[in-house]
Amino acid sequence: SDLGKQIKLKEVEGTLLQPATVDNWSQIQSFEAKPDDLLICTYPKAGTTWIQEIVDMIEQNGDVEKCQRAIIQHRHPFIEWARPPQPSGVEKAKAMPSPRILKTHLSTQLLPPSFWENNCKFLYVARNAKDCMVSYYHFQRMNHMLPDPGTWEEYFETFINGKVVWGSWFDHVKGWWEMKDRHQILFLFYEDIKRELWGIGKTTSLLPRMRGLMKSIEERWKEPP
Repeated sequence: SDLGKQIKLKEVEGTLLQPATVDNWSQIQSFEAKPDDLLICTYPKAGTTWIQEIVDMIEQNGDVEKCQRAIIQHRHPFIEWARPPQPSGVEKAKAMPSPRILKTHLSTQLLPPSFWENNCKFLYVARNAKDCMVSYYHFQRMNHMLPDPGTWEEYFETFINGKVVWGSWFDHVKGWWEMKDRHQILFLFYEDIKRELWGIGKTTSLLPRMRGLMKSIEERWKEPP
């Protein structure tokens, strides 16, 4: 779209971000994390919303009505999200009671420092680059808040060179992988979760399997880093 082509992204430490996010950068960087925060971290199009719904379903003990209490952005504020005059992700998070579940697409070097300082828990989900790229391409084509991706061939180059919003897939995944043993980071793969929940030919109820998955997640968190 013509509107999309006019969107000029801004940069922070070599990473492209949406202009409103960069304009709100000091508020994002000074965000006050709490020790009982859980931060869901992903590269864009890595199954973020799906993971958020799984975590929420477990938190609510499978009560579907409770999970429908609000849209996902209100249940799990997206900390770097900004679109004035609407409340920013930081403002939504501040207004939330603890314990909070929050979401980010930020890389390790751009994350507000208070998350590391407060020894928060992180759930990182990685998805293979090809599927992220294909999904991101179609997302950019329909999202008027992002630049027009151009042809698939053009976008392929853009993506491989990390010139997309939230930066390079390679740097993002590698950065979180390298941090995983130094902090309370549970590093999961989208493909593994999918396989575990939707086992081939298995018709068991999804909820017990989600609970089993979350139990194994919690047990791994308890292991000292």
